[in-house]
Amino acid sequence: MAILSENELENLRPVINEEFVKLLAAFKYPGYTHVKASELKNPVEVLVSALGADNLEARLIEALPWLLLTALAKSGTNRIDY
Repeated sequence: MAILSENELENLRPVINEEFVKLLAAFKYPGYTHVKASELKNPVEVLVSALGADNLEARLIEALPWLLLTALAKSGTNRIDY
């Protein structure tokens, strides 16, 4: 898995619902393919930002395992190198 440095972790901010939908669209998450996608980011960064959110909607929380598994599948290994 691509590890974030301590500095990168300190600079991450929690994601808001609308922003997370656009991030999921960038990863081609089913159900959000019609949404204008944001720039593709490191999936680990996206996951950590989502986990830091105060009020992430349930439908978005349900996407977290999918995001992790998709990133692992695309890497072709058991690690995410982004």
